[in-house]
This record gives sequence, structure tokens and C-alpha cells, in this order.
Amino acid sequence: MKNEPPEIVQLRKRAEAGDADAQYELGCKYYNGDGVGRDYAEALKWYRKAAAQGHNSGLCDVAYCYRNGHGVKQDYAKAIPCYQQAANQGCPTGAYWLAFAYEHGQGVKPDMEKAKHWYEVSRDRGDSDAAEVLKRLGQNRRLFRNSVDARLVSRVLPETTPVALRPRSVRSHSHRENTSHIAGFSSRPSRSLW
Repeated sequence: MKNEPPEIVQLRKRAEAGDADAQYELGCKYYNGDGVGRDYAEALKWYRKAAAQGHNSGLCDVAYCYRNGHGVKQDYAKAIPCYQQAANQGCPTGAYWLAFAYEHGQGVKPDMEKAKHWYEVSRDRGDSDAAEVLKRLGQNRRLFRNSVDARLVSRVLPETTPVALRPRSVRSHSHRENTSHIAGFSSRPSRSLW
């Protein structure tokens, strides 16, 4: 592209050559308007390229774009396969948002047992927010076999609002967290607040 900073030119070359980390990082640049004009559709394009190679953050950010209608029409159901694949590959963030979807019926039928399972997986992989949610679920609600009952209790007990619905200091625009301490995960280029 014309008049791009040298950093973006080099990043684009790597991304166009098929480097999944570079594709993901370029997507973040477009998402945040960092060195390029903010463009959610272009960000999603690069996230998808990274996701197609199994890049966990790319998968989670494609899902995030679908959840929030950034660069694409909002569609919770289209987010689920991306979160599922990331969670299955060991990503704590993918597991967290998959649990959140099951807890709140976003793109899937509400299922508190599945929500609890995926929150536990996320917690066991080091996600402190998942640990907070599990603690809250254990203190304020019993796990219901009937997901309709769980939804009713959520409406009756507003103090149980999930951590994910509040601003989160450790997650960026898309729920990213610093996972550089986890084997197999690279550092994330963006740490802006969600």
C-alpha cells in the first residue's frame, strides 16, 4: 500500500508470504488503526488467514468479530466453531469464550454443564477470569440440568453478572491475554483494554 510505515511494509510482506503470526499481527494493526487506517473488514480478512492455519488468536479474533459485528454481520453461531477449535488446541481464551457462549446461550443452546466444563478447562490453563466465574457460579447458583432454569436465575440474581460483561484489564479488544508463559503460544502484539 502507498505511504505505509516501513514496519507495516515488512509485516505485510511476511503476512502475504503466509506467516500466520504476521497475518494475525497485521489484522491487529487494522483492527486498532495502528500504522494503518482502522478497518474492521481488513482486520477480519487477516485474522481469517491466520485462523485458516490454526492460529489460536486468529481463531479467537475471527470469533470476536462475529460476536460483535466488527467487519461482518453479528452472528454468534459463526463464532462458536472458531472458539471450539481454539479451545481444542489448548487455548484458554477460546475455552473461556466457549464457556461464556454456553452460559448465556450465544450461538448455542444454553447449557450450564458445558459452560462449567469449559470454564474449568480455561481455569486449568491459567485463566484467572474463568476461576472467578467458577467461584461465582459455585457461590451464587447451583448448576442446573435445565438451562432454562439457569437463565431465570441469572435474571433474578443480577449480582452474578459474569466477569466477561464488565471491563477487563487483562483482555484487549478481543479477549486476548498474555499467554507467552504458556508453551506453544506467542506473545500478543496488542494489550489495549477491551
